[in-house]
Amino acid sequence: MNLFFEESGDFKVGAVLSQQGEAYQVETPTGKRTKVRARDVLLQFSSPSPAELLALAHALAEDMDTAFLWEVAGTDEFGFAELGAEYFGHAPQPQEAAGLLLKLASSPIYFYKKGKGRYKAAPEATLQAALAGMEKKKQQALVQASYVEELKAGRLPPAMAPLVLPLLFKPDKNSIEYKALDAACSALQTSPQRLMLEVGGIPDARQLHFSRFLLEQFPTGIGFPAVPLPVAPQLPVASVQAFSIDDVTTTEIDDAFSVQSLGVGKLRVALGGKGGGEPRPGLAKLAAHLSGTAGLLFTSLPHADVVREFHGFEHADYARAGSRATAELALEVADGTNYAYGLAFCLLAYAAAAGAGVPEAAAWADEAWETLSARLWEPAASLYADEASAPGWEVAAYRGQNANMHACEAHMAAFRALRQPRHLARARAIARAMCVRQAARVRAATGHALVYEHYSADWAPDLAYNADKPDDRFKPWGFQPGH
Repeated sequence: MNLFFEESGDFKVGAVLSQQGEAYQVETPTGKRTKVRARDVLLQFSSPSPAELLALAHALAEDMDTAFLWEVAGTDEFGFAELGAEYFGHAPQPQEAAGLLLKLASSPIYFYKKGKGRYKAAPEATLQAALAGMEKKKQQALVQASYVEELKAGRLPPAMAPLVLPLLFKPDKNSIEYKALDAACSALQTSPQRLMLEVGGIPDARQLHFSRFLLEQFPTGIGFPAVPLPVAPQLPVASVQAFSIDDVTTTEIDDAFSVQSLGVGKLRVALGGKGGGEPRPGLAKLAAHLSGTAGLLFTSLPHADVVREFHGFEHADYARAGSRATAELALEVADGTNYAYGLAFCLLAYAAAAGAGVPEAAAWADEAWETLSARLWEPAASLYADEASAPGWEVAAYRGQNANMHACEAHMAAFRALRQPRHLARARAIARAMCVRQAARVRAATGHALVYEHYSADWAPDLAYNADKPDDRFKPWGFQPGH
């Protein structure tokens, strides 16, 4: 047995494999198996085959006259089998019934669906209005297509000429003119503004921006009535420029001062005189103190604040080799051990200094690299030893994760600042060794694939290290969250 059924708004066919209660297990012509509810089945048939029935049904539906079918349907609700008997003049064959269903479902303006396989013909007035709307849309589509071709050919359709500005700045996106402009822009891979310039809708870029300004600021137009203006007297033009130190929202220049160029890099600044004309009271008194190269500070701060700022000003700078210190400071070495942890932070500091533009920092970073590589780097492990004695650089047996974590960070920072590939390669080697190889060794020893802190000289996990000192400040026992 075969089924013609509806699924997700589409008509499908399939051969029944099994039935359980109100559900069928069906195999479609494509080989897909699906479950079909009995309430979704429209036809049961034994022949032709499912694929053949569907092909015949589509061919029959294509040949049916929709208008004649609407006339046959009458005004009452009907089932597709009833209409089939009227239309075909006999009880419809499976392919005929399926074709009729396809036609009814594809003609929603002629037939309203009322339920499973049941329809009702649209009232005549409603149908005529819908057909008129369809014809109007069809004609609009033809006009729109002609507009698109005109624009693509570099010509502005005459009907669009008076609509150029609204189309660009306040478009009705449902109009055929806008849709045509949008389609043409998509086809030409350009913007509406550029296309309008190319087809002559806007004469030039200046007019484009000026038109937008007028449309936004004067939406009702600029046809203002004539206003008689008094004749302005001819005023003398000074040879100076006026400057006012304000933000862009200022509307006054009452506090402006004038500047006049004297050539050869010299300027004359007008500060006013004893007779008045000062931008601010007392400003003319500055004139007696200005000679040679001088600077003027304009500020709204009180006088006391300005004096305090100048008296307390110090130029910040960093120490350089060979500079004489302004004070003597003696430091005693409390611990002469050479730590990879400390050298990593030196490299990190040098990288930060290089990024800030300190010229000597690159050489300092090179020195840190050489020291770390020559004294503490262990190529076989791709990790740094933790510490070495001073001054002999005898490497201690302890190995640690913490120093390598910070060294990895320092090498990445050095690569960003100096763009030296060796730092990135070193950081990658450390990360791979600690997070892959050492994590595997820790997992074998503890069952946890975590990054452990403490190791012996051969990089085996030292699970007992500082077990009696879990609160050690620098090397606490066990796994460390955050590391």
